[in-house]
Amino acid sequence: MTRFEFHWSVVPALHVRALQQFERDGFKIQFSGPAIVCKSDFTAVSETEMRARSKAIAECTLLAVSYRQKIKATLEFDYEKLEHATPVASQILLRIHDKLPEIVSEATVRMSYVKLGATIVQALPDDDSKQIADLSQRINDSAAVRKMLQWMVEFSHDSERMLAPLYNIIELAATELNGTSNLGVSATKLRRAKGIMNNKTIRTSRHPGQEQGDLREITSDELAFCQEVADGILESFLRPRSKGGNA
Repeated sequence: MTRFEFHWSVVPALHVRALQQFERDGFKIQFSGPAIVCKSDFTAVSETEMRARSKAIAECTLLAVSYRQKIKATLEFDYEKLEHATPVASQILLRIHDKLPEIVSEATVRMSYVKLGATIVQALPDDDSKQIADLSQRINDSAAVRKMLQWMVEFSHDSERMLAPLYNIIELAATELNGTSNLGVSATKLRRAKGIMNNKTIRTSRHPGQEQGDLREITSDELAFCQEVADGILESFLRPRSKGGNA
């Protein structure tokens, strides 16, 4: 039987003022800044399977944090600590109690780990473990949620603010919800946002330069509107739905 502890380093690191933790798939998950740590109780499950589980949990947790806190970070395997509980040696200790001997077995516990270097620190608000845990579970359960959050993180940290990721969010949400009427925004807003995203005269549109003439920069109002629509659709998609819903 082995107890596992896997550390996944977050680069740049998160900085939190309260330890955030929840339980998932046989692990207690903690993240407090530079790492997401997955700790198990003693189990007969193989190290290979447990490491794969911890990696999936860490990836979903990091994406949930990245989306909620508007940051972009990557995940690296940092170190693992394994604790083995194997009765390799026993001792018989005689304790005088009512003149009866008591036999006590002691197990040898072995621990080993290698830790890698430090990382940069970024700010993160106070504990929101419940929201992170819920969102990471949605990411784990839904490929569509994972893709949409990845697109939003990509857009948020693109200095060019290319519009294709926002359009992808709209299209995938519509596919998952069987039409645009369930997206949580009006048809008028949706039509205007898609028109901007597909405007061939805008340099950052989905298909720039396919018309004659010079390309123009998107206006701040146009950009804010597109982001508002995409944010609204994504938030609507992430809301709990009635049993039998698609999200």
